[in-house]
Amino acid sequence: MQKKGVTINHLYPYTNEESLSAGKCKSEGGYFRISSFDQIDEEDCDSILNELKKGPVSVGISGFNLQHYSSGVFNDCNNEPEDHAVLIIGYDSKRGWRIKNSWSDKWG
Repeated sequence: MQKKGVTINHLYPYTNEESLSAGKCKSEGGYFRISSFDQIDEEDCDSILNELKKGPVSVGISGFNLQHYSSGVFNDCNNEPEDHAVLIIGYDSKRGWRIKNSWSDKWG
């Protein structure tokens, strides 16, 4: 991302096997670049909140139970291994972390 950048959604739309439109990875880059990154302790919520002031925070989670999510607040923490990446894009003190997932616009 630092070298090649990140493109915008309409220039690189989501594709997958289920939609029968599995695409190839595009490596030519995009409009947006990151200038730096920080690694933070996953247990340190204050650090995550501080990083959110700069931009989204990439985190690893267990996707096992998340795959059955349909709507509302997801509240099913488990000890499964981290096998999926999401972006934390916000926080609400009453509802928790707001995340962006890559499982198409029909998921959730």
